[in-house]
Amino acid sequence: MVAAFDARIEMPFVNFTVGFQLENATPQLRQFFTKVERFDHDNDLIVDDAEAIFDYVYSYPGNSPFVLDQRGDEFRQMLQDKLEKEGAIFIHKLTGMFVCRK
Repeated sequence: MVAAFDARIEMPFVNFTVGFQLENATPQLRQFFTKVERFDHDNDLIVDDAEAIFDYVYSYPGNSPFVLDQRGDEFRQMLQDKLEKEGAIFIHKLTGMFVCRK
């Protein structure tokens, strides 16, 4: 949604962990540990507050404050329109942890 609004906004978390994610970590960890257990944590979000989403995007490291200082009203309106249409915005968060033993 953010990238569709303005492709100039840097998405710092997209490439940050591409080499090590829940989906690809088990084989990497098995190179060093004999027992690898994965525990997923369900923590998807349903957000119905446009300002909370705006504040989150504004807090991204990088250039998002610069872009939103210029186009923030447009972004807020886009968020508000989406909320009025859908009631809330579903944000999928895939998180978890590994317990590894030698």
